[in-house]
Amino acid sequence: MLSDKPQKMTIPYIIDVLRRYTDESHTFTQTEIRKKLEAVHGLKVDRKTVSRNIKDVMLYDDNIRCRICKRNGEELTDDDDDTGVIYTDFYYEHLFSDVELQAMIYNVIFAKHIAAHNKTEIINKLESLSPMTSSHSMRNYIRRDSEQLKECSQLFYNMEELDKAFKEKRVVEFRYAYYKEDMKLHVEDRIRCVFPLGIAEKNNDFYLIGLVCGGKEQSARETINDIKVLIEDAERGTRRISTFRIDRIRDLRVTENEDLSEKEKKLAREMTLKSFSNEWQNIIDYVNQNGSLSSGRLITAKFRTEAGSEAISDAIDYFGKANIHIIPENRPGAAEDDAKKNLLFIVKTNDAAMLEFAKLHAGKLTLLEPDYLRDELAAVFKTAYESISAN
Repeated sequence: MLSDKPQKMTIPYIIDVLRRYTDESHTFTQTEIRKKLEAVHGLKVDRKTVSRNIKDVMLYDDNIRCRICKRNGEELTDDDDDTGVIYTDFYYEHLFSDVELQAMIYNVIFAKHIAAHNKTEIINKLESLSPMTSSHSMRNYIRRDSEQLKECSQLFYNMEELDKAFKEKRVVEFRYAYYKEDMKLHVEDRIRCVFPLGIAEKNNDFYLIGLVCGGKEQSARETINDIKVLIEDAERGTRRISTFRIDRIRDLRVTENEDLSEKEKKLAREMTLKSFSNEWQNIIDYVNQNGSLSSGRLITAKFRTEAGSEAISDAIDYFGKANIHIIPENRPGAAEDDAKKNLLFIVKTNDAAMLEFAKLHAGKLTLLEPDYLRDELAAVFKTAYESISAN
């Protein structure tokens, strides 16, 4: 040893140097480790000290990797023994690659619900997981104006409380907030009672997916009885699954199950999305087939659009490839050229999502089915026309 620092620090310092300055593409020889120990930690060690400790380092931290070869640099063969071999090209195998870290950092950067000072702290933590050999270009991004950040002081509290409700299969009670003409959020007076089924994300907003039980305070047993009725309603198609923006939820409370029998508690734990509606097999199907994450019921919709229309790409992005079937439209009596130009889209989706998409692409598509949605779309445009004409 050439340093006054205690020998027991050699192994931790070697691990620290490899973790901070190496990866699979940037390795250190034993000589480079010695130089970095002195430069970073002021620890002067000789060649024998590094060589003696290097095997212990690899036993101490199984993320340390190296290349074992002959002294002349040739690779070992199966016939070679341990005599005359050297350990070189040491590096630390990191938990995340730079690409993975960059993806996580961008998610933090563009998150609407994280304050600027918290973003900086989280990004610094994520960047510390990457070796300093990386070209830290992870902060090349367009800043969002602070005024455009979401008002979401309770978001993380709500997420934590909802996690408890999911684990215990409990009903939650809350009030919901809406924007009004003064551009401020106003909390409604009524209490909503919801059985949570899952959480989904759309455009960096988080949504609670659940089934509305009632709008009043009630005991857990009354809630379970209410849910039994809701299951029957859902199976008959008379009740819809609802969605709520989690950052708009206020005064969230998870109900207790203390007054339930063991049989009722078991029923609550076994409740799933499939229990409530045979339309949605699981939460993934619901999210994939509900482009707008709005409350509604599952439908098979049909609409016509021209080949080459911008609506084609938008429809695939909005509804997802797995939920769309596209065929040439062969209408009775239609000319052959028209059949080639017009395409028929058969889409499995949520009725509210289909209505929203049809309104956005009016003039580019013709909604064909279902009939009630055609009537609703026509009523929307009739009202809009009358409103414009009157002014």
